[in-house]
Amino acid sequence: MPYKMVINNNLMGTVVLPYDFIIEKKEDLKDITIIRVGARRKTVHIMIDVGLKENVIQFSPNLKDFFLLPDDVSFDVSIVNGELHIGPVIGLLMAKNESALTKKRLQDYSTFALKYDDINGLVCVFSRDKIDTKQKTITGYYFQPNVSPGEVPWKKAAFPYPDVIFQRSYIPYNLFKHLKSEIGETIINYPELYHKRTMAQWLEKDPSLINYLPETKMLKSAKDLEEMLQKHQKVFLKPVASCFGYGIIVVMRKEDGDHFCFRQEPEDRIIKERDEMDVQVKAITAEREYIVQQGINDITYEGRKLDFRLIMQKNQSQQWACTGIVALPGLVGGMDSHMKIYGQHSEGMTFEDTMEKTSYLPSGEIERTKSEMIEISKKACELMDHHGLYGDLGVDVILDQSYRPWLIEVNVRHTHEVPLYAGDRQMYETMRTRILEYSKSLAGFNYNMDDNI
Repeated sequence: MPYKMVINNNLMGTVVLPYDFIIEKKEDLKDITIIRVGARRKTVHIMIDVGLKENVIQFSPNLKDFFLLPDDVSFDVSIVNGELHIGPVIGLLMAKNESALTKKRLQDYSTFALKYDDINGLVCVFSRDKIDTKQKTITGYYFQPNVSPGEVPWKKAAFPYPDVIFQRSYIPYNLFKHLKSEIGETIINYPELYHKRTMAQWLEKDPSLINYLPETKMLKSAKDLEEMLQKHQKVFLKPVASCFGYGIIVVMRKEDGDHFCFRQEPEDRIIKERDEMDVQVKAITAEREYIVQQGINDITYEGRKLDFRLIMQKNQSQQWACTGIVALPGLVGGMDSHMKIYGQHSEGMTFEDTMEKTSYLPSGEIERTKSEMIEISKKACELMDHHGLYGDLGVDVILDQSYRPWLIEVNVRHTHEVPLYAGDRQMYETMRTRILEYSKSLAGFNYNMDDNI
């Protein structure tokens, strides 16, 4: 049951609970003296009032101010380790600077709270520059559940450090250490790893994934490239820290030489001599590190490369599940499936539509392929959990000509709009709301919807 927090001006340092609260929680409150809201705790005097409305908790003015409790939201209440925990307080870190939190963006962030009635508490959007490490408060915008149609349902206010932070904007390590010391191990999607070789090494530790991973190694010299070309005839050169396909080079071994395909060049560079390859590799790696990765002859759609994005999220049971799969086709004749580098959005397709248009597999084989893709993605996410706390990842998988899945990479800050590229609004909304479902569970509050994964 959600509770309203109201001020009683006749109190000082006291919290008054309704008698029905004792009945509902089946707890003896005589030993409970600490109230927690977010990361804030305070020893208080607790009273029981048999005449108080069942969904109201009264605070003395000084305590309501200390906990920064707004008047227009309701909270769930749990009892954990002798503390009365009021919440959840969930922080969505969405930007580096407050100026990025425009009215339009705030309106879009309302999709996180589409199932707010099942969440309750403070759902706050904030920017990194508004974290006050001295006062241990954050200034941002909290979701108001009951606003008039057309109004932006976010109100600016200060609130305590949250129970949980969902990271969509970079957190420097020193700030992360500070926040972790205050709120604990509840910062979702940290660390935000971009180093492709490091991630590949994490995934390679699971023997059951080895056959699904393209061979990957650091590109340190022409010798590395030569060895990979001898084995695979086609390889991808990728910057270790990049996204959206920036900096990718395809190298193919053909009868007339090694073809280097660059995005910005209409013609391949053809290299026939080892000395030329040495020069080329040194030029490529002069300013940033690269990996060399086995090329896969993957399926295409109308001459366009296909990359399957699996949206993997933890649910209210804190277990990894697949929220949806979107196929992202690249440009006709393009090197890969990335289109954003050209200033365009992909025209995504659902998994089912894609398989219907590209394969002649029976329905049973299509379902088996889908299950296999989800299973290897789930294993990859579980491996990521050995190195941080994750709850919302985008896993890229491709299918080769025999429809065998290959796991390419895991994206920590994946593009949330991907389901919309396929016109799947329901998948998009499910993805957004699932983040709060997991956050509430992580904060220590039971989620009251059935798990329908």
